[in-house]
Amino acid sequence: TRFPSLNEKILLIENILSEKMIREQANEKIDLKCLGEGKIKLCTVGRFSYPKAIDRAVLICKQLINKGINLIWYIVGYGGDEDLIRKTIHDNRMEEYFILLGKKTNPYPYIKACDIYVQPSRFEGYAVTLMEAIVLKKVIVTTDVSGSEEAVFNGYNGLIVHHDVDELVQAIVSIWKTPNRLKKMQANALLYSHKK
Repeated sequence: TRFPSLNEKILLIENILSEKMIREQANEKIDLKCLGEGKIKLCTVGRFSYPKAIDRAVLICKQLINKGINLIWYIVGYGGDEDLIRKTIHDNRMEEYFILLGKKTNPYPYIKACDIYVQPSRFEGYAVTLMEAIVLKKVIVTTDVSGSEEAVFNGYNGLIVHHDVDELVQAIVSIWKTPNRLKKMQANALLYSHKK
């Protein structure tokens, strides 16, 4: 440590997640019509703020749509950048594909309902939502943020990429375009969640 004299005075306590509570709350009924039948479903949960990069996710969504991916991306959250994000959605004509669901006291049913959990953050202190997605056995595509390597075994149950729009697009496309890759990663996510 940096301050050996303080070793006896410091106790590290990690964020504690109740896996049982997350799984129980994930079973709450939600209106799935808003989630797009027959489309690949992406989900992100986070504050509408610069670090979380929800504005950048709109641009990723546009590129994915332009590549012919039949998707819907739903965002659970709220915050100070909402006007900027709504403008970015409007300017890029993504209203049909990039859905802001607003603040939810229980985001877990939305994570459970998705095919891929996406964490597009520019930076994070510790990405608790990644660990929640692991508990719910989700395939994850994330930028290389704090906690990403604890949640994702790169190439196995998801992908970790640099903080770059094109790399995030390529990661999602690579899962979508490779036959059975999503199914394989979903099976691996199930196994990986039991190891955590």
